[in-house]
Amino acid sequence: MYLVRADPSETLEYLEGYRKELDYPWPVTVPDPGMLKNFRILSQSSKAAVDGNGIITYRDGYGRGRDSWESVFAELAAQ
Repeated sequence: MYLVRADPSETLEYLEGYRKELDYPWPVTVPDPGMLKNFRILSQSSKAAVDGNGIITYRDGYGRGRDSWESVFAELAAQ
């Protein structure tokens, strides 16, 4: 499992610090240039979870989904 952030102002080093601060056990990465288009992410603060088969299992938008991220991560980690 990877945590991917697509904010162009955030470096991989910044994301690694964020991961350590929140004690996330999985690696972080930045997206490949076509990822947002491929997942049809059109607005800022979109959230998507993708399983090991490349299937989007969770999708939410701006201001929604914050309380459920922990459960989304737990479900993906259990797969």
